[in-house]
Amino acid sequence: MSQQGPWILENGKYAGQSLEQLMFKDPQFVHALTIRGSYNGSLVAHAQWLWKAGKDKALFCPCGKRAKYIVLYQDGTGDFSVLGAYCQSCAHSAGGNILLSADFSAVLRVASWGRKQILDFLKRSFGLNGRITAKKAFAFFAGNGR
Repeated sequence: MSQQGPWILENGKYAGQSLEQLMFKDPQFVHALTIRGSYNGSLVAHAQWLWKAGKDKALFCPCGKRAKYIVLYQDGTGDFSVLGAYCQSCAHSAGGNILLSADFSAVLRVASWGRKQILDFLKRSFGLNGRITAKKAFAFFAGNGR
């Protein structure tokens, strides 16, 4: 499915923001749109397209191979840090104790307080520095990024 541009929300909590921007701000909101049947069919299709595009973005291991996991280290207090993205061979020697899929779905696998760390890691990994505009975010998901 080819998209023509960002989907700007017209009302509600995120009025004036695009779904693409929300993938970096509140991905759970966008994900919920993919599974709720009471929304506009085009909106649901666009949200589904975003999740597929996010899952297709490649992260790379320091060894150069495509990463399979985002590796986290969680200490005894429950706090965690993102160690990096690693291929299957390197992940087990990275020193972490939690392995998440190396794509946008990783943000749905951690508690809400940890999502910002994962999102910040993804932004850095994909070279998305500074403010993420609707145009910048759309270009990323449409394929003009890794």
